[in-house]
Amino acid sequence: MRATLQIGLLVFLNLVLLLRPPVSRAATQGGLDQLLDSAEDRFRKGDLPGAEKILLSAEKTNPRSFVVRNNLGALYLQLRRYADAVREFSAAAALNPRSPDAVRGLGTAYFLSGDYAAALKPLERAKELDPRDLRTRYQRGYALLMLNRPEEARPELEMVRREMPADPNTLFALVKVYAASRDSEKANRAFSVLQQSAPDSVFVHILLGESYGLQENW
Repeated sequence: MRATLQIGLLVFLNLVLLLRPPVSRAATQGGLDQLLDSAEDRFRKGDLPGAEKILLSAEKTNPRSFVVRNNLGALYLQLRRYADAVREFSAAAALNPRSPDAVRGLGTAYFLSGDYAAALKPLERAKELDPRDLRTRYQRGYALLMLNRPEEARPELEMVRREMPADPNTLFALVKVYAASRDSEKANRAFSVLQQSAPDSVFVHILLGESYGLQENW
């Protein structure tokens, strides 16, 4: 079941190779540009081992390249190699502390590994850098929920829902938040929307199997 939930989260988080070197530096980084282009091509074609090999080659000659370290982190997230992703995103965030992509990536690596306490600090920093990013707000909310802090999780997840009212990941988390807060009316409303928008979702079956007193609305 955990693997199924993680697949849904990876789709929601839309993890891709994000960054390109600045155009003004292209003359001095022509070789690196080519490696990054090749890695991105492999990545988008689903050849993740091939993309990793190219990026590791680029890292050997450009160990302080923020782009290389960030993209290795994104690749390792897709491969579910979370310890490797933490290492690469930590390096990327150290090279460029004001990059919300790298800081969020570090939080995501901890988040997907299940280390919600470790995820909170980088996710809070990512929120400061880019407060409108829904991926950051969702992960922070869900991490707080898993740490039994539903009242703090609530505004994060409600912000995401305002922008994505039928997203099953968010509705699933909000049902849990409302149930933990003993707000059965809102829990049932969110569950009803989840049933209507994603009736075959694994989240519906999980919630029905848990003791929330939810009402089926088929």
